[in-house]
Amino acid sequence: MIGIRGLLLLGAVAMLALIGSRFEFRSDISNFMPGEGGETAAAISRQITDSELSRSMILSVGANELPIALEAARSLQNTLEEHPNVAWVRTGIDRDQMRHLYELYFPRRHYFLSPRPEDPESGVAALLDEAHLRAQARELRRQLALPASPLLEELAVSDPIGSFRSILDRVRGTDPGLQMQSGQFVSRGGDRAIILLATRNSAFDTSFQAPFLDDLTTAFDAIRAEHPRADLSLERSGVNRFAVRIEESIQTDVMWIIAVSFVGVALLFLLFFRSPTVFGLAALPAAYGILIATAVGVLIFGDLDALTVAFGASLIGVAIDYSIHLMNHHGLSTSGESPQEISRRLRPPLVVGALTTMASFTGLALTSFPGFRQMGVFAMVGVAAALVMTLWVLPKLLADRPPVPEISRRLAAALGRGVMSLSRHRRALWSVPLLTIALCTVALPRLVWNDD
Repeated sequence: MIGIRGLLLLGAVAMLALIGSRFEFRSDISNFMPGEGGETAAAISRQITDSELSRSMILSVGANELPIALEAARSLQNTLEEHPNVAWVRTGIDRDQMRHLYELYFPRRHYFLSPRPEDPESGVAALLDEAHLRAQARELRRQLALPASPLLEELAVSDPIGSFRSILDRVRGTDPGLQMQSGQFVSRGGDRAIILLATRNSAFDTSFQAPFLDDLTTAFDAIRAEHPRADLSLERSGVNRFAVRIEESIQTDVMWIIAVSFVGVALLFLLFFRSPTVFGLAALPAAYGILIATAVGVLIFGDLDALTVAFGASLIGVAIDYSIHLMNHHGLSTSGESPQEISRRLRPPLVVGALTTMASFTGLALTSFPGFRQMGVFAMVGVAAALVMTLWVLPKLLADRPPVPEISRRLAAALGRGVMSLSRHRRALWSVPLLTIALCTVALPRLVWNDD
């Protein structure tokens, strides 16, 4: 017949299998933006996270000579056009965009005729002034000598006063300072080739963006290897780079949180009990609680954000207190009580402590932010599971009283006497709330509410 240890092992294996099949360790910033209940804010959040603007990137290719930079940019464009995660990539003006601009504005060019919207009549009159028309004719004659003259000839016949050309001038005036060289975008200084692109997936979907950025680096390294003396360099700008970097930082933080929490609690516990086995039993409810919380979170939400897991990992500092409390009473008891009897005696204070902790996370579970909802549910389930494990499972695993070194017994007795001695100084204890009120009086006026 399977004992309590066998059931715990089977349960852990089943939950690990569930978590392993559905859980992906990554962070999505959209989880910390308003969800469906946020109305306008939620709509704006969706636009921010999945708009073409957020999915866009700007690449700047530099070299010791501009023609080489332009050639490298064309090669990189050809590679990126074949990448499955790239929606579009441009190194120059898109003919389709110019055609759409023409189809949209040319039939309505006279609506934009006046350069003075506040006084359209005088503005149109100025355009029809003889001096202005002569200046327009001279400028048209100059432009007809340029390579784009065939297109300009068609416009000159149907638009002699240059209404559409003035619209094009306004459009050019809104660009970010890009110039054209050999039909390609170059920087304002004319020394770097510019590539514009957009990815198919959200900039915050790091499962796609991280491999894409790696592929981009690999592709450029291959191009640079073909021009060893060109001193090629690539500058990249895009929201996806920040999203990937943030996720990497979060993963590092999670590992540090787990390591510091575990090592800190383990050292204190081992200093008192001097028994790794006893520490393993004490950590079991907290570890099992985090495991159950992760499995429940995956079942409810489909997946969990990495920040939720990091937050849950820090719960070991709360949930392990229950088992440590039980084992301290059991190890230091002199009345011969069994673990089950001690568990029943400690049940009221531990239940109250757990319920107040869970209540403090209820607000997070009720917010419109998916990430905070995950944190709230994770915390409540983890604390509840650790409490159940401590009160009803751990006593069955404590077959023998944990060994407590004599120095630890003396330390516990000294701390106990110190706490009980406070009963003789009840008036002095009023200094604690009074000092707290004084501190609040000084600090609270300095607080600034920030809802950004």
